[in-house]
This record gives sequence, structure tokens and C-alpha cells, in this order.
Amino acid sequence: MRARPETPTPEAIKIAEQNDRFRTTWGADSTVLGQIVMTRGVANLSPATKAIIMQRVQGFDTFTEDNDPYGDHSFGAFDVEMAGESHRIFWKIDLHEEITFSSPFLSVQ
Repeated sequence: MRARPETPTPEAIKIAEQNDRFRTTWGADSTVLGQIVMTRGVANLSPATKAIIMQRVQGFDTFTEDNDPYGDHSFGAFDVEMAGESHRIFWKIDLHEEITFSSPFLSVQ
């Protein structure tokens, strides 16, 4: 893994600001276009559990050198209690210039 620079680059700062706006508004900020996707496992959770996960992603602010080596706020992880057990949840923001191509199998369930 590459060491985190002492000071984030201007590009990393701009990306972090955009990622934070997208994440904290759950994609509702029209100045930062994006798409939210989730694994089938998360999609199949109860609405209450998904709401907890959504709130935890939106409120995530525990960025460290280990989980944010580039200073762009594009990744996080936390634990959620489900049925008395702790489960690790990972979230990730991928930056793309334009989303113009997608899998031809998106509609396959």
C-alpha cells in the first residue's frame, strides 16, 4: 500500500469533498451525480436494517490512514448488529468520469 501523503493533494481534497456530499446526502445532492448500488445480501436485509446501514454510511467520519490512504474519503467499514450478531459492513465510492457503459446482464436476477 502506498503511504498517505502528509498533506492531501488538491485533487484528493476535491474528490473527498464530492464523495462526502454524495455519501452524506445518499445521492440526493444534484451537484454530484452518482448511483447507489448494493450487494444482494444487503438488498435482502430488512428495511429497518438497511435504514441503519444507510444512516451509518451517511454519518461515517472515521477516516484514517488505514482506510483512507489517499485522503479521498472513498471507503469505510463499520459493524452492525443483526439478530444478536455483529456483521462487518463495507462501503465504497468509485469515481468515474462518465457512466456510459454497463453490463448487459443488469436486469438478470
